[in-house]
Amino acid sequence: MPTLLIYDTHGRSPLSCDHDCYNSVSPNCNCICNGSNHGIGYEKALKNTLSIFSALFQYDNNYKLSLHSRRARAKLQQTKIIF
Repeated sequence: MPTLLIYDTHGRSPLSCDHDCYNSVSPNCNCICNGSNHGIGYEKALKNTLSIFSALFQYDNNYKLSLHSRRARAKLQQTKIIF
């Protein structure tokens, strides 16, 4: 399962929100989503990540969407185009 959100630590290993978080059954979240994607499953976590990303990026521009999330966002934007 793909990584959804990445936090650039500038030289160290980047932090991320991935399947260990959104598929978790434990009550504790230790990733960069601060619990917003914890245990909610892939589809809900992807939607949530795409909806909160702008606010996270404005707060701290070290947050990045993963390549998977950027592709999903582009696909959603294409389906919303009205001709």
